[in-house]
Amino acid sequence: MFNSLHTHSHYSLRDGFQSVKDILKFCKENGQTSVALTDHGTMSGCGEGFRYCKEYGINFIAGCEHYLTADVTIKDKKYQHIILYAMNKTGYRNLNIITTEAHKRFYIKPRVDLELLSQYNEGIICTTACLAGCQDKIASLKAIFGDRLYIEIHTNTLTDQREANLQWLRLADKYDVPFYAACDSHYTTTDSADAHRAWSFGGEAYLVEDFYMHTEEQVREALKYLPQDVVDISIANTVVAAERCSYQVPFGENHYPKSGVEDSKLEVRRRVWQGLKDKGLDKNEEHIKQIRHEIEVFEKVDYFDYFIIVGNLIGWCHDNGIRTGVGRGSVVGCDIAFAMDITKVDPLKHGLVFERFAHTERVSPADVDIDVPKKDRQTVIQHLRDKYGEVYQVITFLRMANKSALKRAGQTRNFDHNMIDDLCSKINDLDDLPEQCPWPDIMQEEYEILVSTAYHYKDKLQAFGTHASAVVILDTDPYDYCAVERVKETYNLNYDYKDLEAMGLLKLDILGLETLDVLDECLKNIGEDIDLNRLPEADECYKLLCKGNTGGIFQLESNLMGGLIKRIRPQSIEDLTHIVALGRPAPLQAGIVDEFIDGKKGK
Repeated sequence: MFNSLHTHSHYSLRDGFQSVKDILKFCKENGQTSVALTDHGTMSGCGEGFRYCKEYGINFIAGCEHYLTADVTIKDKKYQHIILYAMNKTGYRNLNIITTEAHKRFYIKPRVDLELLSQYNEGIICTTACLAGCQDKIASLKAIFGDRLYIEIHTNTLTDQREANLQWLRLADKYDVPFYAACDSHYTTTDSADAHRAWSFGGEAYLVEDFYMHTEEQVREALKYLPQDVVDISIANTVVAAERCSYQVPFGENHYPKSGVEDSKLEVRRRVWQGLKDKGLDKNEEHIKQIRHEIEVFEKVDYFDYFIIVGNLIGWCHDNGIRTGVGRGSVVGCDIAFAMDITKVDPLKHGLVFERFAHTERVSPADVDIDVPKKDRQTVIQHLRDKYGEVYQVITFLRMANKSALKRAGQTRNFDHNMIDDLCSKINDLDDLPEQCPWPDIMQEEYEILVSTAYHYKDKLQAFGTHASAVVILDTDPYDYCAVERVKETYNLNYDYKDLEAMGLLKLDILGLETLDVLDECLKNIGEDIDLNRLPEADECYKLLCKGNTGGIFQLESNLMGGLIKRIRPQSIEDLTHIVALGRPAPLQAGIVDEFIDGKKGK
């Protein structure tokens, strides 16, 4: 059975147009047992591929279409394409190293050369890629990869492809290199061909509509101009090449760095009881009972090492004059976090729910958001590097929402941008678009193409960025897990943090908040050392809020929240929590706000 190699996902940005799930679904539905992802210059989709392949029962192969240049130390615009596949654990590690080094030698594209391939070729299959492949490098590549070098015969019907295939076959015979059939797929099915061509702004490489994922029957039909035995061998070799690649990244393991203590459970207990004593709560039966319950849960979900590491970081921040937030998210329901000064909010006083943070029937990696002043964030990250060594920020994937998809569709279809902006101002969701053309001077058929294109673009990747908060601490160098890729001037781990967490790596969320910078500046101007965590609730604060003075207050500064505050007139923290909960679409649309106000007034 033919296996799909040489597939591009939308992680290729400009020319990839299919999601990883689209690719795996196609393979499952068509009986293909293996698939490789070979995006241009990036392996950032492979984490997702490894994570989902078991769900679809597919052997996922990590790969990358690299840009081969003569010498990566020279700024040369000339390059050729080659494809590298990881065969085993060593090959996966080497492929991550090659990809990282390619990004370190970035010039227009991330680049590799023969010297780099010679150094890190073990466990890797190399193939000659597409029309932009390296016909003049066969001898050099065979010297490096030996029987792990393959020549690709492509199925597309571009004018130059048939002659190229014949030339590749002559080279295969000349250098005794096996060849295999490859469909250079940039989209999954033919109905995406037109939208993909527009997406790539009509690139000449996509003038034909057969850059889709092929079945074996379609491969045979596309290559029928070749001798039957050549077609049979090419398909058989595709299967052989795929079967040589068997490595799957393990998930569910624990690769946290050492916390620095022999018994992390004992150390957490010690810090908790000392924290309760410092707060005058060591005789409080309610807190004692809750702490004992949480210790039991922590033991089952394995959170002790994480809390030692986070507690150490928070303590270092305080010792070095770096303000941290009072706590945000589900962790404020954790009494252990409160006792250890990780958070500053008493969860029992405010009736917060611990099970939102940790639950034995829904075990997930611990997640504590650490807020620091924006000016100090890089200082905190550097401290982690000094302490643990291998600490990286993480890539993030910016996908197209409804309006951005519509704007991109208008751009690629050459619509007037003012007309598109006008349409975007009238909708929140593509489903809100009217069935009939809203502009009398545009033909209905053109409008339908615009809408169809926008639906194709929705959720497609439009850019890479650096995650605002995620920082990953590794127990060793990153290459057993992923590559390090360039995003503008930053080098980040190239997988989504969820993939990295699933591999067992420690992810911390360290967010730089300008609000904390403002507080530091205010205290500096006052010239007094005030513990903001011990300030009592003041009536004056609520009087200011009730006047609508909510600027700069997280979750309360919008016009909507300002209006709710004026109507509800909060007098306590509890009132503010009600307002935040009520300022959501469902309560607003259901009329619950009016019921709440009536109830508050005793009606």
